[in-house]
Amino acid sequence: MAAPPELVPAPEPRLARLGPALAALTTFAVHAACWGRYGLFRDEMYYLVCGQRLSAGYVDQPPGIAVVARLAYSLFGTWVPGLRLFSWIAGAATVYLVGRLAARIARGSATAATLAAVAASSCLLLLGAPQHLSLNAFEPLLVLAVVHVLLRLTEGGDERLWVAAGGLAGLAVLMKYTAAPLCLAARRRHRHIRTARALHVVGACRRDRRRARRPAQLPLAGDARVPVPGDGPRRGDVEEHAHHPAPVPRRPALRGEQRRTCSSRRCGSAA
Repeated sequence: MAAPPELVPAPEPRLARLGPALAALTTFAVHAACWGRYGLFRDEMYYLVCGQRLSAGYVDQPPGIAVVARLAYSLFGTWVPGLRLFSWIAGAATVYLVGRLAARIARGSATAATLAAVAASSCLLLLGAPQHLSLNAFEPLLVLAVVHVLLRLTEGGDERLWVAAGGLAGLAVLMKYTAAPLCLAARRRHRHIRTARALHVVGACRRDRRRARRPAQLPLAGDARVPVPGDGPRRGDVEEHAHHPAPVPRRPALRGEQRRTCSSRRCGSAA
């Protein structure tokens, strides 16, 4: 018996990528339009000082934000839009990844992707944190990237993606320590999903084996079921016919028999 053809997934709508991309560009435009309302924030000055004195760690933060501040200062100096450019890009990328994650979970739904991206761009926390140079702008981006890689592994992706997942998780922890429990929770969720899928596959194999062991039967009209020739009668079928015998068809009465029956009934009622 030939194997059934594999199901080809439907192509993803273009709006499933275009919607999150437009929301991300809008977020970046809002950040760029509002940069001149305030000068340097005090935390940004602290990050610049940490960037000038790079270390493996600081009292209140990992070294990731200091490296970003050092890179921004070496490229743009103390120009405010240049110092905040990486945070703006991180915020826009976070909005895009939120939309893409919704599209993958909803099987390529363009509506779900666009609504999720718009909701992320409207979130005050995600909109305010990347406005200035802050480690809170990079943490959600890196955690979402880890979730995307784990989701791809759950769907049967290349096992070498574990290297990318580990690298992204390490970068997230180097940017902010609170990313560690989030990455561990995502890893645990991935393990539960793979276990559930494995149990589902095992159960489906067992059901197929049980169906293969059953003798083949031919369905007939009226929900009647008879064994295939060569299998012999079943005990249940014999017992059912013994307790419920088939009705014997009656011959229609002739006209003369109907008259005699009617006269006999009249005579019996008169007596």
